Amino acid sequence: MTNIQANGEVSHGTFERVRAGIYKETNIPNTPEEQQALDGFVNMLTESNSDAVEIPNVAAGKYVKNLWNASFGMLSALTRLTPLQWLQDDASFKYAEETISEMMNELLQVGRALGYGESNYLPDPRVFIESAFNQFREGTDFVPSTLLDVRLGKPIEVEAILGEVVRAAKTNQIPTPVSYNRSQTFISDIDLDIDIHLPNLVYRASRSIGEK
Repeated sequence: MTNIQANGEVSHGTFERVRAGIYKETNIPNTPEEQQALDGFVNMLTESNSDAVEIPNVAAGKYVKNLWNASFGMLSALTRLTPLQWLQDDASFKYAEETISEMMNELLQVGRALGYGESNYLPDPRVFIESAFNQFREGTDFVPSTLLDVRLGKPIEVEAILGEVVRAAKTNQIPTPVSYNRSQTFISDIDLDIDIHLPNLVYRASRSIGEK
């Protein structure tokens, strides 16, 4: 994992994973030229001791990566807290876990409608969430890029992370109330200058999914 700091420097964490492929609209084989370029790229990374592998459906792999951004990343930005900070308070952790679980179920329904479940890319939501929280329990105070953008006053990728999911859900007639309400909260509320502390997380997270 990496973060771009305010001074433009990039900080590297201990978690690193690269999944590479040729992005295509349909599942057609790579041309010899495409495969050669892909092999060269992945080999370059693995020879430098990076965790890099080729995957046949990189669109599905990209969607799986977005599961983290849309759930953990967006809730961090809305609460102005890192996932590790959620763990410092029992009530905050419980609410964060429940909210992310609701979000994950919606995202996985959309992913299956897009055909990604057939290729076994979509994870078990309970395993996915538990694995992520276990990483943070080990003391990884990673700052999601969405939260970093909020702290630095930069635009965040609401459309790319949540908007695309909401549009795909609408096209496939899948209800996604948590995803939709969270995206609307970002659009209307992200510029508010609110000082968020741990005791306020439950209230703030409730607002993010449209509760009173």
